[in-house]
Amino acid sequence: MKLRDKFNKFKYSINNFIGALTIRKKTFLFFGFFTSCIIIILWLFQIVFLEDFYKFVKFQNIRMCSNQVYYAIKNNSLENFMNRFTDEDVSIYIYNEERMEIASYIGSDLNDKKAYSFTVSDFLDWYHKAEENGGTYTEHFSDYNDKMKAYQDQLIRYELKYPDGSQAIPQPHIMEGIVYTRIIYASSGEEYAIYIASMLSPVRSTIDTLRVQLIYIVIILSVLATILSIVISGQISKPIIKITKNAKLLPVGKYVPQPITKSYSEIDDLNSTLNKVSEELNKTEKLRQELLANISHDLRTPLTLITGYAEVMRDIPGESTPENIQIIIDEARRLELLVNDLLELSKLQSGTQKLNEEVFIITDAVLQAIERLRKFTEQNGYRIEFTYDKQIAVKADRLRMSQVMYNLIINALNYTGKDKLVVVTQTSDENNVTISVKDSGKGIPEEELKQIWNRYYRLGKNGKRTNIGTGLGLSIVSSIMDMHKGKYGVNSTVGKGSEFWISMPVCDMNLTGESNFDE
Repeated sequence: MKLRDKFNKFKYSINNFIGALTIRKKTFLFFGFFTSCIIIILWLFQIVFLEDFYKFVKFQNIRMCSNQVYYAIKNNSLENFMNRFTDEDVSIYIYNEERMEIASYIGSDLNDKKAYSFTVSDFLDWYHKAEENGGTYTEHFSDYNDKMKAYQDQLIRYELKYPDGSQAIPQPHIMEGIVYTRIIYASSGEEYAIYIASMLSPVRSTIDTLRVQLIYIVIILSVLATILSIVISGQISKPIIKITKNAKLLPVGKYVPQPITKSYSEIDDLNSTLNKVSEELNKTEKLRQELLANISHDLRTPLTLITGYAEVMRDIPGESTPENIQIIIDEARRLELLVNDLLELSKLQSGTQKLNEEVFIITDAVLQAIERLRKFTEQNGYRIEFTYDKQIAVKADRLRMSQVMYNLIINALNYTGKDKLVVVTQTSDENNVTISVKDSGKGIPEEELKQIWNRYYRLGKNGKRTNIGTGLGLSIVSSIMDMHKGKYGVNSTVGKGSEFWISMPVCDMNLTGESNFDE
């Protein structure tokens, strides 16, 4: 556990160190790390493991040749194969079970090295080792001085000379090679021994050359990495620094929208997002000021009436009439209603309110809202028509949905036309129920349709003065429908009126109680 704790502490320190770096320093660090990895890989492959890779590739080539010979023997096409074989890096010797050579191919690589000759005892020795090893055997040669000396003695014995009269005695030298032995069986069951030999070229001088080259590669890559890291980090960090500097002005409302530079898509997206945030903040601030002005007006009017009538009743004898007292009571209730709606809207949009969902008949919620408004409609000549084909049940918060219907109908009453008619319609299909509330007022301009659900938007500024309610009804409707994940919207034509609607999934009627209203 101590080791793990130390590792986690080290990892935490590294993350903190990297996290505190600027984009320029991080880019330079990552380029340096990347360059170091490339150099290490080059050093490992070209210096450390070059000889091993060379031997591995050579051995794989020999094994491939043995497979080709094996299939040629299996298909009785050995003679054609040997005539067409052209690999200059290998020599092939094939012996039958009587230890008689039946075919051979001497590559130029071995043909040029006269010392590279094999005796019958060599082949027999390799054959026995292959038998002991399961049918294959590989032998590496690194010193041929003994064979070279025997070859020299043979030349001296026969006094072989070069054309110029000098003694033909080659100089001893060290060579390295591979001999691969494989025992196979033909389709007829006859045994064959395949011997494949290949020279291994010295790679030490090649490694020395590559080592020198690697020094120059390191210098070139280091310079290129430094230049690229400086250029790229500068191009990336410059617009980000500018955007960050400008974004710090957002809290004080002095953000200046920046044009899209088409530099990097991510930076452009960030810039575009900040521009939109700035626009929304400006709109929010403007609408907030409108809300304060509207609420101040709505609060000032009833307070002025209450204060005025109270002073009249105090200073003028005989003015303490039931009518004056009723005005004070009505204005006080209007203040209470406004404050309650503001608190309700704040709770809904803060997410602190929880839904108490149950299965109930939403048709009853509409009828109850109409019943609550009956006194207002009778006194002022307004008419509310409700058409529905059948009672529909939904699963929702009964109190909240009643509030939705009440606010939608009040909104329509406040903005309907001279006919003072509001039409409420309920339609349904197998999956959803839709309730619409239509008025015959002036309608809503298209550019303001998206704003009417905003909590800062004053609903009464484009229509007539609100008769009942507080002007916050549509904001409450949208918040409640969002909580229920229901759909809502408005269709409006200037000069012909507006139609507000909500839609929710239907529920099984058998799960509800009986309706509070008769059909």
